[in-house]
Amino acid sequence: MIRILVLMIVSLSASSAAIADDGWLAWLGRAHSFKLLGSEDARRGFYFGLEQSKAEPRFHFWGHDGELVREVYYLKSDGGGFRLWPETTAHNYGVTVAGRFWQKGGSATGLYVEVGWGIDYINRLTYDLYTRINSSPVLGFGVSFEVGGRETLVGLRWKHISNAGSAGPNEGENYFLLLVGVRL
Repeated sequence: MIRILVLMIVSLSASSAAIADDGWLAWLGRAHSFKLLGSEDARRGFYFGLEQSKAEPRFHFWGHDGELVREVYYLKSDGGGFRLWPETTAHNYGVTVAGRFWQKGGSATGLYVEVGWGIDYINRLTYDLYTRINSSPVLGFGVSFEVGGRETLVGLRWKHISNAGSAGPNEGENYFLLLVGVRL
């Protein structure tokens, strides 16, 4: 499992080696899935992400600057224990590509909205996930500010993980992530 995460981080850094004007950010957060949009298994967990972002002029939208964001992540969740389904700990590994749009004022504080899509691998099936490879759209918002000379982001992100109708039932899992990110 750790090998998969290391491989994803190495591939992300290798793919961005030619980009001189990039920013790196590390995310830590809590994850909680809710019984929403077909989900049954309320799971709780921990999220770690490493992202590379770059200003993207084509993402300029309604007067707001945009970034292209590429992120690798690890999500550990615990849940189950109902309807004869055993309690399970699951490890998700994934890659997300997103656009992040900024509303920045004259200070270091700014607001953002992000939207993206990714691919997710889970090490074991859960009550709501019937395949190991899944689709994972994301939608989030947050605020950035400076702490000790470093840009810090605090955000809320919705992450849906499902098989996109490719096999069996498609309940999926709907996570809400409370995240804190620090520019490296």
